[in-house]
Amino acid sequence: MSAPRAEEAWLSAALPHDVDVDRLRPHVDPAEIDRMFDALSWQTFVALIWPVDPLERPAPSLADARGVPRWRTFRSGRELAPPHGLRPLPWSAARDASGVPARNPDVSDARFRFVPGPTQADGNVLWDQNGHRVMYEVLVNRVLFEFIVKHGLYSVEGQRAFAPSPVYMPPGLHWNKFPQGGQVLERDHERSGAIALKLAWKILGSGDDPRRFYTQSIPVEGDDGRVRRADAGLVGVHVAHKTQSSASWVWSTFEHVDALSADDALTGAVARPMFRDPGARKPANTVPEPDADGRRRTQVERIVPVSEMTESLNRQFRARLSEVGSVWRHYRLLGTQRMARTSYYRELHPIPRYLANPLFETYVPLERSSALCAHRAATLAVSPGGAAQDADFVFLLRRAAAAWQSLLELSAEESEQLRREPVASRALPRWLAARLSGRGIAFGERAQLQCVVPELEWLIADGARTLVVRSDTGGGTAVYAPPP
Repeated sequence: MSAPRAEEAWLSAALPHDVDVDRLRPHVDPAEIDRMFDALSWQTFVALIWPVDPLERPAPSLADARGVPRWRTFRSGRELAPPHGLRPLPWSAARDASGVPARNPDVSDARFRFVPGPTQADGNVLWDQNGHRVMYEVLVNRVLFEFIVKHGLYSVEGQRAFAPSPVYMPPGLHWNKFPQGGQVLERDHERSGAIALKLAWKILGSGDDPRRFYTQSIPVEGDDGRVRRADAGLVGVHVAHKTQSSASWVWSTFEHVDALSADDALTGAVARPMFRDPGARKPANTVPEPDADGRRRTQVERIVPVSEMTESLNRQFRARLSEVGSVWRHYRLLGTQRMARTSYYRELHPIPRYLANPLFETYVPLERSSALCAHRAATLAVSPGGAAQDADFVFLLRRAAAAWQSLLELSAEESEQLRREPVASRALPRWLAARLSGRGIAFGERAQLQCVVPELEWLIADGARTLVVRSDTGGGTAVYAPPP
């Protein structure tokens, strides 16, 4: 078995577009090709965690404390299936001083909350050994975002108009030789191809050392429906990357090294794994019953082993990350999956056959543990001619909604007055209530104006119904209501 070459384990801000397709030849050792795709996974991961400034320009070094990881500039997948079916805001709109999309999660209508959720793809929940639920979110890069917006695939009406054409997301362009030394390849961001991420967050608690995690304060919706902020550590990352060599996407998955093990060779021991109690006698990978303290704790076991080739590459990249003192040295690649190049598009022959991350597909049996095969079932929300339309492995398009209808247009003066409203929810302003009343729409005293996106989107809600107020970047503002 060929070992990964050490020269591939270097750190660069350059986002790779594909593997070296000149080396994808029938005579090449299959293990060598596997290694190339694992290297692509790691190089993509490094580029995604690289700090960037508000203009998305990479810092000189991965160790640079300025900026945010590139993936934090990505937009929420929920914005591409908006509940109101209206055109998503432009890519660069409404960002904070760091370049991160600015959204207010504390709105009464849960459909408009851009917050991580606790359910996995199969609807189940994963609990850590502190009894906290793991939270998940989906992010998309600019290429994928703008393709979906351009072709109207975010709404039922747009999908219906597009449906005669096949959905084929933009792939990354072929590369020749990947440059070293931090040189950025893409002068045009579109060369990187479509990328989607799924992140898994653990609420930090007893026994957790925040220094071993990439941490972030995230909004968490409680059982009472209220949103509170919590300190969370990133524990898992799925990366889906569309490339020309892999029309069925390249599927990579990463995991925190303390997830199932308490004794990492590079970074040292911890008190216990996060998702496994070695001394517990309980069934693994099953939805747990409450323990004596009333909390649930999932006993997680790995069902798809990590190959020695992948582990060898992990050691190389993690050593490089350790040299620069990066917290990302606490993460490792579990594997990379792609379609066999000799197979037809609709005949699934994934390599390797199985790929699963136990923090994302905790309760999925081995025979269904394939990221590629699972996403092959993705379809649009519309079914032209009664037949489900393929969505090119992108599940979020299935959630597209019908576009809401415009009720009234606000004047330029009213739009400016609305933009000056505070972000915090407040009683519906009298002038706006009067405008709605003039159209025969009456709200009671409980009605509130709630900001969703600063200066661009608001909700008018009274607990019984919700209207949306949207300002476009050209300055026009309108009030929208659900279709009858």
